[in-house]
Amino acid sequence: MDIKGAYLNANLDEEIFMAQLPGFSVLERKTMHVNFSKMKQSGRRWYKCICEAFSILQFVRCGVEHCVFFKWIGLSFIVVMVAMNDLTLASNSAHLLS
Repeated sequence: MDIKGAYLNANLDEEIFMAQLPGFSVLERKTMHVNFSKMKQSGRRWYKCICEAFSILQFVRCGVEHCVFFKWIGLSFIVVMVAMNDLTLASNSAHLLS
């Protein structure tokens, strides 16, 4: 699994600035712009993006396991499990899977 590219689809809402680390500071530049698109903040943004997309598709997020989304259509259902950048699908209907 390529962890480096796991959240490349997540966009940050804000610019993030941080102080320079001790021993690596440049006096002329007290703060530096840091791109966190591949850092911990991206996971939160990616999850928010996934939740919004599934909401538009009328999926419901599981109340116990927040990475599981499901949708009932009549007697048929589809379940989607999200893990990093992988999706696992399960359904009792071949039509819903396609």
